[in-house]
Amino acid sequence: MKAKQKTSLIGVIVGIVIIIIGFSVMNPETYLLGERDALGSLVYEYGADFYTDIYYLTYQVGHQVQQGYVNICNAIGWLIICLGAIDICYFLVKTVEAAVPEIGKAQTEKQDELPDL
Repeated sequence: MKAKQKTSLIGVIVGIVIIIIGFSVMNPETYLLGERDALGSLVYEYGADFYTDIYYLTYQVGHQVQQGYVNICNAIGWLIICLGAIDICYFLVKTVEAAVPEIGKAQTEKQDELPDL
């Protein structure tokens, strides 16, 4: 194999590794905030309704922040996967051009010619 083919093949392998990293970033482990019963209401109740309501609101805020964290991790994961796919496509084309030199020559000849008007 030529040096150009080897570097292109390494680029494809790096793209595959980038995609694997993207999938590993997605869906991070999170912990449950508070305990709930079968109906979905909070198990913790206090003597005064004010404290129970404050605890419930704090639980809701924490849950929303946690969901935002999960959404950001998923978006970053998809971005990394897209970058890996672009990397694979780019280096796969370079690998094919290095393996079959006629393809690369045909493309450069087409670029050199001016279109007829």
